[in-house]
Amino acid sequence: MLSAGLPLLLAVWALAGRRDLSTHVPPPPGAGPAPAPRPRPAGAPTPAAPPIVPVSHTTAVQVQPAPWPQVVPAGLPAFPGAQWVPDNPPGAGVVARASALIPILWAHGAGTFRTEQTAGRWITYRATPMGQKKGVVAFKLVGEPTITVHPAEIVPTPAPASPAAAPSPTVQASAPSTALRTLRLTSPRTEGPDVRTLQERLGIAADGVFGSGTHAAVLSYQRSHALNPDGVVGPKTWGSLFGRSA
Repeated sequence: MLSAGLPLLLAVWALAGRRDLSTHVPPPPGAGPAPAPRPRPAGAPTPAAPPIVPVSHTTAVQVQPAPWPQVVPAGLPAFPGAQWVPDNPPGAGVVARASALIPILWAHGAGTFRTEQTAGRWITYRATPMGQKKGVVAFKLVGEPTITVHPAEIVPTPAPASPAAAPSPTVQASAPSTALRTLRLTSPRTEGPDVRTLQERLGIAADGVFGSGTHAAVLSYQRSHALNPDGVVGPKTWGSLFGRSA
């Protein structure tokens, strides 16, 4: 009974060995011949297959950004400290930079500070509540001068403009010193230099002859200047033409 069962056990072992070899993964191309499997000692138990570990989809870990740096440059005293005092009064450049940093610093809360150079000095800006408002206070190092205005920020005063030429006085035309005669439409027609002067004042062609065209111009002028429209150029009309009251 025992002798008949021994060949059967060996045959089963041989078949199991062939099945293990058939599932062996061949080496990749170019890797050379696979090493021959080491013979399993007779009667050794078949090694158990490694446990199957189920693979699950894991959620990617979100790396939180590092805290906003509040690092004082090397060589400067730590802030806050006795070596930092309020920059009072601050310069124009410091005021402008503090205003720009209000939303940046307050995005990280009150007390957030930042040290940087402004107008050639190391300044530390700290988010500080000011009553109900959010503000930024600037600190400077002890011993550094307070610069009210940095030279680069000085707006050059423009050179005074050259004095404008005094406006020319309005020249008031005056009547010639010699008395002007009374002019009207006559037959024969009146002529002379005073007719030409009249025509120049009326703004019409100055031919020196008092004709119907000059007469019509006189009537139009008199009506528009509240004068008696009689067509006669007397003292009142002459005075009006030369910008003076009669």
